[in-house]
Amino acid sequence: MQVGIGTTGQTSGPDNLLSPFLSPPSLKPARHPMIVTRPVVRAALALLCSLPAWSVRPTAATPSASIQDVYLEPLPATGISLHPAPAKAGANAADANNGGLNQAPVLSSLAGSTLTVDFPAGATLRGLAVPRVGWKDWAVPSEISIEADGINLGRFALKAPRHSPATGKPQRPDFPPIVTADIIDFGQPRSVRQLRVTVEKTETTGNKHGILKVCGYTSAPVSIDLNPVGGVSSDSEGVELTLNLAPATSPAASPASSTASASRGGLHLTALVRQFRRTTSMRAPLPPLVPGENRVRVCWEEFVEIESPGIPPLAPISPQHFHTLLIGADSLDKNEGDITVTSWSFIKTPGQRRSATIPLPAWEQIPRRQFAANSEGWRPGIPSDGFGRFGWVQNSGLLVGSVAPGRFGATAIDGNGGKQTATWNFRFGKATVQNWTRTTADWVSVRHQTHHDLTAEMRNELEAKAPELLREERRFPPEIVTASVLAPGFLLDSMDRLIVIEPAPDKKTTGPVPASPRLLISGATGLRWLTPSAREPLPGAALSEGWIIVTWPGLDGIPLLLALQRKPVSIKTDGAALEITFGGPLGRIGVSYPSGYYEHGSGNAGATSTDETLAGRARQIAAILRAYPLSATQEFRTPADAPDTVEIRETIRHLEWTNDWEEPSRRIAPLPPLARFAADQGYPVKLPSSFLPGFDWPTKTGPYTAVEGNAVTWRLPVPDFGTRLYLRPSGPDPLSDHVAKTIPASTAFPHLVTTTPQSLQVDSLNMWFRRASSSLALPFLNDTQRHDFLAAWRHRVDDTLRPNAWFLRTEPFSRSAYPVSFGWIERNTGTLGDVNSGIGATLYGAWAYARSGGDWPFIEQKWPAIRGALEYYLVQHDWNNMQTGAREHSGSSAIDMDGIGYEGAVAFAAMSQELGYADEAALGRLLMARLSLSACMRWLGPAWTRPGLPREQWKSVGVGFSEFAGFDTFGARHGGPDHASGEIALSLSWVGQFPELYHAHLQGLGRDFWQWFEQDFVEKKMQDWRKDHPGNRNNHPANIAAHLYLRGLLGAPTSELLDELSRQGKWGLEPGTLVAQENAALYAMIAGRDFPVTLVSWGRAAVKEAGFDRVARRAHLEFSGTQPLTLTLAVTATPNAIRINGAPVPADAVLSVRGQIQLALPAGDSRVELQFP
Repeated sequence: MQVGIGTTGQTSGPDNLLSPFLSPPSLKPARHPMIVTRPVVRAALALLCSLPAWSVRPTAATPSASIQDVYLEPLPATGISLHPAPAKAGANAADANNGGLNQAPVLSSLAGSTLTVDFPAGATLRGLAVPRVGWKDWAVPSEISIEADGINLGRFALKAPRHSPATGKPQRPDFPPIVTADIIDFGQPRSVRQLRVTVEKTETTGNKHGILKVCGYTSAPVSIDLNPVGGVSSDSEGVELTLNLAPATSPAASPASSTASASRGGLHLTALVRQFRRTTSMRAPLPPLVPGENRVRVCWEEFVEIESPGIPPLAPISPQHFHTLLIGADSLDKNEGDITVTSWSFIKTPGQRRSATIPLPAWEQIPRRQFAANSEGWRPGIPSDGFGRFGWVQNSGLLVGSVAPGRFGATAIDGNGGKQTATWNFRFGKATVQNWTRTTADWVSVRHQTHHDLTAEMRNELEAKAPELLREERRFPPEIVTASVLAPGFLLDSMDRLIVIEPAPDKKTTGPVPASPRLLISGATGLRWLTPSAREPLPGAALSEGWIIVTWPGLDGIPLLLALQRKPVSIKTDGAALEITFGGPLGRIGVSYPSGYYEHGSGNAGATSTDETLAGRARQIAAILRAYPLSATQEFRTPADAPDTVEIRETIRHLEWTNDWEEPSRRIAPLPPLARFAADQGYPVKLPSSFLPGFDWPTKTGPYTAVEGNAVTWRLPVPDFGTRLYLRPSGPDPLSDHVAKTIPASTAFPHLVTTTPQSLQVDSLNMWFRRASSSLALPFLNDTQRHDFLAAWRHRVDDTLRPNAWFLRTEPFSRSAYPVSFGWIERNTGTLGDVNSGIGATLYGAWAYARSGGDWPFIEQKWPAIRGALEYYLVQHDWNNMQTGAREHSGSSAIDMDGIGYEGAVAFAAMSQELGYADEAALGRLLMARLSLSACMRWLGPAWTRPGLPREQWKSVGVGFSEFAGFDTFGARHGGPDHASGEIALSLSWVGQFPELYHAHLQGLGRDFWQWFEQDFVEKKMQDWRKDHPGNRNNHPANIAAHLYLRGLLGAPTSELLDELSRQGKWGLEPGTLVAQENAALYAMIAGRDFPVTLVSWGRAAVKEAGFDRVARRAHLEFSGTQPLTLTLAVTATPNAIRINGAPVPADAVLSVRGQIQLALPAGDSRVELQFP
């Protein structure tokens, strides 16, 4: 390891080497100038007393400052103090040396502050890194002085670029970021016990507060920033580099450095990729370099992926994802600082449009699905080749319980807050060593095949005593578990003669071995309970029907149904284990829970309570399991008699089998239990007129409902899009003026007002985050503000919809592939979380941008990427929950992910309609119908989990669904006031009050529910929702705004909303950038809600002006578009007169429907005036 090697710093002038953090010069088409960072040396961070003498190059002893690109790391300090103390209570001075760029510690007056660092005895340092961290309007150090053990080392000017503070929780980087910082080189290693760093001068625009960071550093390799050239060219074959290796500068250099002066080997070209908010990489070897100029060609096919420790590859990466190239050793300790890049260029073949070594964009690697209607109007619905809740992991939730290879489990609730939970293990025969498991899945079912072998001891024993049994065992095919979310249970198949079922050990408790189970059977004398033992087994001939019910002591609320195909020889118990032996292959066994999700004997509707009801339910379920509803093919159409609905038809494929008792099977076509629950709650879903009689088996989310046969048809309402833009008050309006000025004039997010170079380090949240919410106050911006806002937004939409931001994920059980951009990594499963948030953000962000500026040709150009993003909504779509999963491995979603998921469906439908894509528009309406039902019904969870409890007594509401628990309910005080405030508010809105979700909520649940929610649940049951509780993971203004926007829609006076905001202090009525951007919809509502008109839709035009003159009672609107359009306005009063481009509009030219009016506008610029009484 080499520490503290001297190097030249960054200089000004034409030879300046730009870091990735500085604005690059313009690039020449073929041969690029150096967009690189100058290599630097390893910082003096270690204790040099243990290093050999040759590990430090001799340099001048005078300390000096230079700008270098480095990896930051903490100094080996034993104590750190700041004077004066940090401004924020509880701030830690040690954060000044944490090796990061986070926003800590903040000093109220940066100039004159002193950082004191104590070191252990024997510490030897060569230098320091001083990164300048702070927002644009904060102070940053411009000159510091340093004392080492009381000796003044001098004053040093700091000139490195300013870094915006890193926000959010610090995370372990998988690849350290390169930081441009001022390096103070002591000139030679120094033994140090204490350093004092004082800020002598600051650079500021007026504010005095700022951050002081002093860190250790490690030399970074040379880097080439690909952002300014838009990333790797798709027609390139590789990259050609001209590298300069400096000769050795001292005869006293280390042996390793002397060897390097002749040639440098062990170098690589490393490509960095930002994937799912972590950095991963690919690497290609470089040939040895000789002193002087070296011309090197590296083809893309030479790069191989480098796995991050502990994380399996999440999706293939390729050159199209590269954002930075690093030239250096594979170990950070070996970057010598003697390599520079003088030029580089892509390798291209003349006339070649695309390189064979660069894959197609992710969205072009999946087949495009067709949704064209047949002659009867039916279209393909949710594709059956997806995976729904059954992807990625082998443990899957069913309508009741869950199943995985070798085990199954269930939870039953008593309806009063109590529950029983149990897990059972099962095995076939004596083989217990698993050889392999193979899983296949589609959108409604999963199939696990598992092959077991005998232990070595048992194999040896059989080989000696009964070799014929060993040969028979080896011939057995794998055992199979088949489970479908359509069915009231699952199937077990095996050619073995024995099945053993027993409760899984409870690892949390210790105690006696569980008692033996009891069996309910139907015999010659009728129903009877018994406990067969090993000494007195139950002969199979005693079963007059092909089912048995099993209960275990302590788990009486979860009786287990076993529907047998073959008559057993004997049934016995061995401790807690149930053993069933057959005379030949056992064939198939259906498994279910006859009392369903409600405990047996609980008295809840649908729960069993007596032996007779238990047996009756067992017979019903066993008959259904013998015609097992395995798969569903979905179709949909818009019925002519109800165009505001979508009609769904599902055709069921059954797996039929017979048993030795020759009992009949029963073919059924089930409906999603959640749809039945919705109907029972008054949601306008139209179900078949008759169901299976006497069968309301309770599932996790509603009664199991089905019709006879193999097909079922039902209807769902399709909500209106629900868009609403408020008009700006004419003339001066302090709140409107402040918000209009604040939204685009961001200090924390300067990309909102500048046209930045293309960014290759984005994901799909970037095109939506705070931009879509800001656009809901679009009428409040003047021409300049609107132009700047839309220009910067277009850049980010363009960046996000480029191939580098998307990766192709392939689910292993169904082999379904889909593009993904955003997701956080769940390390214990190797899957992604909040994927539906990223997809919803893509869709809504594109729509919000298009409708804000009328830039529909741009969206049409990007449509292949947008359409490809929707694939996740199709393949990861749950049949019952009618959601697209937040986590890849679960067909469920909750809290904020529900909201952005639904908003994405609305956006896709609206964009498709506007662009004239009829098939996609129809698909979007199907998704809206399904996702709106789940988004609304989730709130009513207590109506199912606490049946009979009046709403006035609810202490929780539902916030989503879980495939394992059903309704995901959340208490008014769950997790403390900070947690409850954030989660409840996030379930209403996330990063903005989007009117489409609020509209669906109001339309689906009605005003009465939401009045109760705000006035009873929020005001009386939550703990002081107005207070900014410590620890809130959602920001406090967003918590407040979510409720105020809803209250505004419910009719609360504007004065009440203003009063609530005034109680919040300065941010309420004078919001800063973040608050104004995120809550623009609320501020727009407050300014314009009392006007009698709002914007609903305006075709493919741009909104140039939308204001209302309070005095004249006149609305003035201006639009610009290249096509004729239909303008839709929501009105609370009928206008006296309407003019378009100065001409009066006759009454018969105005279409009025349900509180809305529609006007036909010509292509070009149109000015509309509406005069109200």
